[in-house]
Amino acid sequence: MAGDAEAFDQMMLQQGASIHRLVTRLLGWENDCDDVVQETFIAAWEQWHRFRGESTLNTWLSSIAINQCRKYRRKKGRWRKFLGDLHKRESLRQTSQNDPPSVSKIADIQQALQALSQQDREAIVLCCLENRDLEQVAQMLRIKKNTLEVRLHRARKRLKDHLQERSNP
Repeated sequence: MAGDAEAFDQMMLQQGASIHRLVTRLLGWENDCDDVVQETFIAAWEQWHRFRGESTLNTWLSSIAINQCRKYRRKKGRWRKFLGDLHKRESLRQTSQNDPPSVSKIADIQQALQALSQQDREAIVLCCLENRDLEQVAQMLRIKKNTLEVRLHRARKRLKDHLQERSNP
């Protein structure tokens, strides 16, 4: 058991930043990410004996993180509140003369990404922001590669449409 604990500690050190980045991108708000990352590693510890190496360790952990994000969002029901708060912050940002244009553009992209459905956001985050292989992402999301390709194509179009709506009110 001590060897398992040491191996798990090493895995957390190696994978922690990657999992935190993924959770942050999927949830979109920093305050709750630490809780979800912690829950991800707790779930991984509880399931550690089930990991058989059929996928990479990062793929396995990412799948757990995705499920923890879904669970958290369902449990807390904070999605609409977050969008409202984000909209308020963006409105304040746009009225400020001191913000460089890049800050506003980043906020537009973040808001457009958060306006996507959970499935679309997961596809964009994993494939485009995390630069993961399509096979690996399909495995994480437990869907076929062809399904992922279609989902990703549609998600990119929806993201583009959201961004165009923001730039042409």
